[in-house]
Order: sequence, then structure tokens, then C-alpha cells
Amino acid sequence: MELGKKYPKGKSADSAALRFPASLGAGSVLPSPGAKGPRIRVVLAGACDGTRTRVERVAAAHGWLLRDYPGLSEAAAALSGLRASLLLLASSQVRPTRGGFGEVKLAASELPVIILGESRVPAEIARFIAAGADGYIVETAPWQHFERAVVSAAHGRGFLCKLAQEALVRHVQSQAGRLLSFNLSPLECAIAPYLLQSLKEKEIAERIGLRDPTLHTHLKRLYHKLSVHNRQGAVRRLYYGRLNSALG
Repeated sequence: MELGKKYPKGKSADSAALRFPASLGAGSVLPSPGAKGPRIRVVLAGACDGTRTRVERVAAAHGWLLRDYPGLSEAAAALSGLRASLLLLASSQVRPTRGGFGEVKLAASELPVIILGESRVPAEIARFIAAGADGYIVETAPWQHFERAVVSAAHGRGFLCKLAQEALVRHVQSQAGRLLSFNLSPLECAIAPYLLQSLKEKEIAERIGLRDPTLHTHLKRLYHKLSVHNRQGAVRRLYYGRLNSALG
């Protein structure tokens, strides 16, 4: 899962490598027609050239401020003053273990951390999520899926690309026995796999055949049974508990 290429020589962390046209300058924000609300600020750390170019393209299209650093340590030193919305971190920058992610979470504080990785193997993606990553985007995913996933993550609407979703659903199916161990009702068991996907409650309700308020009630009950407070906590508790001994 190494991304391979090193950061180009001569480019300091402070140069903040978003390569917009020269007239705009590094770190500038391209105008986004009709854009409203707070400016999106995204930090990218450790990406190879190809992935960096893809993220730059998304940022330019949506008028974001993008700061690009050669590694996690350089990004961490700058995070506190950036008021960033999201940290996109190359998989080569962190081990998928609780210990490895301890440093990342300390640096990122409350910032969502999304892994950009090559792997599409369900168990490997699951290990990153279990260790503490908020999401995973396959860096070689088709452009439409890649862009949609990065935009969704930047707005806090979902942190998995389509390929990662599909991989994790396969992992969930292999772990299906865990659902029963939490004394979930059949309806709660039916809802659980959809928690892995970037679906709004309304969309999950449509797939299950429930009214929106009814689904919300069942989600609250499910979270209570799992002793968690949100969707991400439920996903970790339901599907990744068996990985904990291997996470170190």
C-alpha cells in the first residue's frame, strides 16, 4: 500500500502545494459560481503525484483552499492554524493500528481523517476504519466516484468512496454473525449494513421501507444497544470488534 513517489525536492511544507495558475498563487481559491457558506479548507498529506493532481482538480472545481504537505508531521505542524475541514492522508503515512492512529488523531484533533489508499481488499480497508480512520477513498477509483467521495467527505456527508463501500459491505457479510451478539432486532439487523454507506436517513428509510421518523427511532435504539452515539461508532462496534486484537 506504498504510494511510492517522494515529495519533489525544493518544495517546502510552507509552500502549500496547490498548483493553481500562477496568477492566483499557491493556496489561492478559485471562484465557485453560486458558492455560499464557509470556505472549505482541505489538508492533503503524503500523496503521490497522481493522487495530488486528482485532489487539486477537485479543489479547483469547487473553490476550496487546499494545503499539500509531504508527510503527516509537516501537516500536523500547520493544522492548528488552518481551521481545516478535512485531512486527506496517504495510507503510506500511517500504520493501520490503534497506536499508529493515536499520533494522527492527536495531530488532527476533531478533524475528520480520510485515508487515500490503493488497496481495495475488504479486510485492509476495514483495518484502517477500525484503527480510527473516519473514511477511506481508493485513490485510483473512477473519476466520478473519486470526486463525489472527496466532496462528500469535505461536507461531512459520508467518508467512503463507492469502491470502499462495496468492499466493506463484503466484509460486513463475512462478519454477519456479530449482529446477533448485540441482541439486535431483525429490523435493526436489516438497517445495520446501510450504516456503512454514504446514505442519508431518508435514503436508508426508502431501502428498508420505513417512514423517516420511524427509521430515526430505530437508529436511536440501535445506538443505545451498542452504547454509542453516532453512525461511525456503531459501524466500529458492529463490524470491527474482531479486528481489535490485531490492531495493536
